Amino acid sequence: MFDIFLYRSPRLILQKYLEKQKNSDHRGINKKTATALGIFPSYLSLILNGSRFLNLDQGILLADFMKLNKKERRYLFRIIELERAQTNKLKKEINEELDEML
Repeated sequence: MFDIFLYRSPRLILQKYLEKQKNSDHRGINKKTATALGIFPSYLSLILNGSRFLNLDQGILLADFMKLNKKERRYLFRIIELERAQTNKLKKEINEELDEML
């Protein structure tokens, strides 16, 4: 496993996870991941290229799929919220919380 705490983007965490799995010769990992998230592989591609964002429902499925521990799960959920936040005030609040977590 890799250190998800190095990233403040769910997309980057997902990209790094998939890269690591592909390097371990896990064929069809994108399709398996999309299935685990309840989405089509084409929608996963949109998430990976930054056109779409994970939501919290997909985040919990991803956490299960990646077998994240409790601390990693909480971190993932907060960065999903950060990515989806609309105001700078909320982004600042979440970033401060993330700094405290680390």
